[in-house]
Amino acid sequence: MQTSERQSQKLDWQLNMVWLILLTCAWVIGQVGCQKKNQPENSPSTLVVPSAATEFRVSMVVRHADQPPILELTADCTPQTTLLGWMTQLKDEKLLEFTQRGEGALSFIETIAGQGDPRGTQGFWTYRINGQVIKQSCGAVLLKANDRVEWVLGGKVDFDQ
Repeated sequence: MQTSERQSQKLDWQLNMVWLILLTCAWVIGQVGCQKKNQPENSPSTLVVPSAATEFRVSMVVRHADQPPILELTADCTPQTTLLGWMTQLKDEKLLEFTQRGEGALSFIETIAGQGDPRGTQGFWTYRINGQVIKQSCGAVLLKANDRVEWVLGGKVDFDQ
């Protein structure tokens, strides 16, 4: 009987310790939260961790081959964003109109700013980034700070460039 009673007391002690640890953790979390709420935003003791999602600028030009631009814009972009992702952001913000076929790395742009034809009767959209012809879908290419994207409808493209 004494062994059973000792085991029961030991189990009660262990459960009490677990509860004490949980309550201590909850109290500490509550204290940290209260201190943060009461602390001025720009106080010297406020820890500021730089975000990996710092935005940068990207510009885009849309034109027919050998013609002046029909659209030029510059907008913010976040790291690890594909050209298609950035264009979709612009579309959501009503800054750009385009249609596509396929998804992600298999996307194909059919129209931009109401220009183009899904059947390709006006030629197809190709693009360059910083003057270099890109041979991948816009859904597979990540943008970098200060990239200049140029979409061209029709015309001859030198893919060996």
